[in-house]
Amino acid sequence: MRNDDISPALALGILGLVAVLFLGLQNYQFISLNWRYILSALETNKLFIVTLAVSIIFDVLIITMILERTIGYKKQGSRLRSLKRGHVPLKEIIGKLVTSGVVVYFSSAGIREFAIQNSISISKLISAEYYGLLIDTFIYSTSILGSIALYGVLTLILKIKSLLNLSAGLPLKTTVKGHLTLGSVGEEKSNFEDAQNPKWVVIPQKALNGNILVTGSIGTGKTQGTILTYVDQLFKNFKQVPTALILDPKGSFIKNVVEILDKRGLSDRCIFLGDVNAHV
Repeated sequence: MRNDDISPALALGILGLVAVLFLGLQNYQFISLNWRYILSALETNKLFIVTLAVSIIFDVLIITMILERTIGYKKQGSRLRSLKRGHVPLKEIIGKLVTSGVVVYFSSAGIREFAIQNSISISKLISAEYYGLLIDTFIYSTSILGSIALYGVLTLILKIKSLLNLSAGLPLKTTVKGHLTLGSVGEEKSNFEDAQNPKWVVIPQKALNGNILVTGSIGTGKTQGTILTYVDQLFKNFKQVPTALILDPKGSFIKNVVEILDKRGLSDRCIFLGDVNAHV
């Protein structure tokens, strides 16, 4: 598709206008004789007409937009979108399609009743055959739009649910008295299992007789994400205040520890070996 080509939606819109023009010319005599009644019927059933027009326009726009991106005749940026787009599980797509389809299917009787009740005047202007086609067009166009809208709403709900992690949320209480919270498990999907039943990993005081190894490359958040939170919990979660020997070759860790001890009212118990000011 070249930049100077018109969009499929615009082409279909022009085609529709041409079709309406030809139908008007074909029935010119009838229209001229019944002009006042036609205007009155259009005014009386304007809700039906507006709903039909809006549903058809949106159906055309949305479907052509989807075709542009999925079939690929509009190639610009398709590679970048494929790299940025997250993988959507097939069962999630099928679930949303089935849900939206079932809801619209059971709503079709109500849609038909709405169409008939709001097009009584129009039914007197055209033959029963054309009127039946008009009602069917209304049902199909509004059903398609309703399915697309419901699919989008379900996608938005699942997206918000995923962002808030409502389906598998961690307990709000992060710390336990007499225990050290190391982190969490079960939040992320791995090669072995889906993300499910996330929980905090805690160890009791006796487990502190062992060692905790925190590994990671430079700048991955070992200090800010784990070590400092461990130190804060050590001086907050336990009845017995522990004794800590802190070695800081770089001189960037002691300052944060002193702030934690000062917040807990324990700064007067610190003994500094080497740098008396502890770089603060």
